[in-house]
Amino acid sequence: MDSYLSRVEKHRDASLQRDIFNKAFVDWAVCDDLPLRQASSERLYHLLNTCSPVAAELQKASKTSVRDMIMAEYTVAKAQIKQLLHESVSDIHLSIDAWTSDSKLPLLGIYINFTALNYFQN
Repeated sequence: MDSYLSRVEKHRDASLQRDIFNKAFVDWAVCDDLPLRQASSERLYHLLNTCSPVAAELQKASKTSVRDMIMAEYTVAKAQIKQLLHESVSDIHLSIDAWTSDSKLPLLGIYINFTALNYFQN
């Protein structure tokens, strides 16, 4: 227990960087398939505030702002993926899944299999 408390004290005043926090937050929300209302819930805010008021303020988000963060990460990833595909040295194979979120946001999941320029299979 003392080890845990010493780690908490050590990191208590560590500053959080918004871009790093947002990227981790979006990764968690997307990979765990959270509805937008859960990613912006009061209970999550309370949990983060208990851990760190700074983290809670970074998370303080509406469904719309969570969606905007996800879409911003999507835009960055899309450009990176386009470049990888452009440099592909093999055929490109696609699998597709489409659905609608609870908030009526249409989503399309695409799985792509190809060999990149460095000959690693992606």
